[in-house]
Amino acid sequence: MPRCVQWLRLGCRLRRSAYGRSMAYEREPRRPTLDASSALAGVVAVMVMAGLYWRFSGASVPDWIGYAQIYDFEGGWLTREGRDPLFVALVHAAKLALGSNGYATFRFLLFAIFSVSAAYLASVITYNRTSVFISVIIVVSVLLLKSLVQIREGLSFVIVAVSIIGILTSRRGGWIDAGCGALIASQIHIGAALFALVWILAFALWVAPPRILAWPNLPIFISLFAIMLGIVFIFEASKSAVNLEYTLRDMGVDTTGQAFGGFWKYIYWVSIGIVMLVTRHQILEAAHGGRKFAFAYATVLGAAVLPALYTIAAGLVFTRFYLPAATSLAVRLLFSSVGLGILLVGIRGKANLLTVFVDTELLIYGLRPLLGSEIN
Repeated sequence: MPRCVQWLRLGCRLRRSAYGRSMAYEREPRRPTLDASSALAGVVAVMVMAGLYWRFSGASVPDWIGYAQIYDFEGGWLTREGRDPLFVALVHAAKLALGSNGYATFRFLLFAIFSVSAAYLASVITYNRTSVFISVIIVVSVLLLKSLVQIREGLSFVIVAVSIIGILTSRRGGWIDAGCGALIASQIHIGAALFALVWILAFALWVAPPRILAWPNLPIFISLFAIMLGIVFIFEASKSAVNLEYTLRDMGVDTTGQAFGGFWKYIYWVSIGIVMLVTRHQILEAAHGGRKFAFAYATVLGAAVLPALYTIAAGLVFTRFYLPAATSLAVRLLFSSVGLGILLVGIRGKANLLTVFVDTELLIYGLRPLLGSEIN
């Protein structure tokens, strides 16, 4: 009897990792449930998030006034530009319910959503054989800036993060949840379209012949190709800087800033490169033993998105590209991807001290604008 028929009879799908390991049976779905450790992680996450809101809220926080204008004018420039329709609808509904003076309450309710999401994610991570401390630091480092400053980006990120739990815990139909989550998130913040693209590419790998995803050198090949695309983007951006500036202005991005370099800034970006490599390695390792779609998703995120975004962001920094807005956009997408990757590692139960190293870099990235706003 052909071996493929035997596999079908057993009802098992087989896959091969990117590191050339032997074929391994898929693990049984590990469905998150509430136990003492996961409940404790959820409670601690809420307490830490509450402390952050008490410490960093009010007009001194970056974008607090900007979102106040969006609230007061029922969408403001987002409505004029036709951007982020679901967030505009949320603002409309909030203003109808809370009134014209309800902005502070609106921000508090949004932060409550972030806190509940942090508790849920921390409990899921802890259930998958991770300590409470590591679970909480993962969630807080990822959501710190997004819950206090980058509100639209944060809401879309939370939707994506929650929606991929299904594929990471081997739940049947999880790939549908991930696709729907990415689609909804892209209507809250346009940056989440990146994760919709990740889902599309992962789906392409999923339906492709198994030998493609089983090729041991696939992640290396994808990473080299992604770096090449990043380099091409930098050259094209330098030649079309004026057109890029107008494009960013049309997207509502402030392009009036100036670019600054310096020795320590370059050292900082070298350290981010190390963070990217560590995250890439951990993402690909974490996908081992999961379903085929989970491995495809991790391959696209770790082997393609991270190298491409780092090449673009670091290239713009080291060439001192005169449009800091373009660099800022690339940096935000890069750190969002790193954050999603670290959550993936945690949910798969593969977090370790290297994960804490990446979390520390994310905390530094998140605290810089918050502490800077207080000092100023």
